[in-house]
This record gives sequence, C-alpha cells and structure tokens, in this order.
Amino acid sequence: MIRPAKIWILVIVLTVVSTISARADCPIGDLSGDCQVGLEDLDLFVGKWLDDSDNLADLNGDGRVDMADFSILAENWGKGGWLVVINEIHYNPDVETELVEFVELYNAGVVDANISGWYFSNGISYTFPPGTILPPDTFIVVAEDPMLAYRPVNFKVNMERFPI
Repeated sequence: MIRPAKIWILVIVLTVVSTISARADCPIGDLSGDCQVGLEDLDLFVGKWLDDSDNLADLNGDGRVDMADFSILAENWGKGGWLVVINEIHYNPDVETELVEFVELYNAGVVDANISGWYFSNGISYTFPPGTILPPDTFIVVAEDPMLAYRPVNFKVNMERFPI
C-alpha cells in the first residue's frame, strides 16, 4: 500500500517532469511559453532583472537574473520552437496517369516537430503515424509514390528515415 505522502511526492515529481518535457521543445529564453523568443519574453525578463529569487528568467541557473541571462536571451532572439510549413505542392502533372503529385512539409524551426496524428483534411487522405518526428531543417513528402514524385529531378529520398 502506498502512503499518502508518497503519492504527493509522486504527483510533484510527475508534474515537474511533465513541465520540463513540455518546455524542452522550446528555445531557451522562451519565458512566456509560446515557444518563441521575442518581445513578450523580454518584457517578462526585465520584470525579473537583478532578482535573486528562483524564477524562469534565471536562464543560466546561477540564482540571479543578470547580463549573463540577457546574453542567452539575446542569442536566442527570434528563434522559435518548431515551425512546420507546406513548402511545396505539386499537382496536375504533365502526364495525368503518373503518380507524381505530392505535398512537401518543411520544419523551418530549431527543434524537432512531433507531427504524429497530423492529417490532411481536404484533397488528400493521409494521417501521420505515431512517432513521426520532423527534425529541424528537414522535410517530409506525402505522395502516393514518393520515389516517382521526386524522380523527375533526380532527388534521393531517404525512405528509411521518413517512410510514408
């Protein structure tokens, strides 16, 4: 039987771990929780300037909010978490019987993007399977046959890393 005190400790530990995990995808300096480092974060940072208390604006973990923390905020200025965009759409091919139509998604962010469960709701019927991670500065192609879709430009698709 688990004692009530042990249950509370477990709840606190799980809360801290889940909070750290949720923020792990955001750049250092994101104080507002929007996974972007910008003006809102600077405003929050200024409010904690030279504060000795334990808070999120202590970016280097030295117990103070000072120039060292400001330099970390400045280094990550403008960075965001993940930013997945539709990078390219190819439709209406020259030879209408070829399966070369595709949609390409690109992660322009600075951290891995978990696109598990994402889906297209119009024109394409596809849902990304669980565990689909799109690393920064990479793309993924959704096509009936990705090898045919890229053959005209002699592009090599790493199907081991991103099978569709």
